[in-house]
Amino acid sequence: MTTLADELRAVGLAPGATVMVHASLRRLGPVPGRAAGVLDALRDAVGPAGTLVMVLGADADDPFDALQTPVDIE
Repeated sequence: MTTLADELRAVGLAPGATVMVHASLRRLGPVPGRAAGVLDALRDAVGPAGTLVMVLGADADDPFDALQTPVDIE
């Protein structure tokens, strides 16, 4: 069975790559784990030496604040 990480590698996403991601979950179709599953697949495809850069949308009433916006750092 082909995984999303396998499909990402098949289109050229290589270990150690830096990739900017802006995707619609609806356009990807069903992914086990939904958004978390997509992140897992991206992490798996680029490996520990890779870098993921993602666009975040914010409501006009709630702008990004680097001092208060929570982040997940591994």
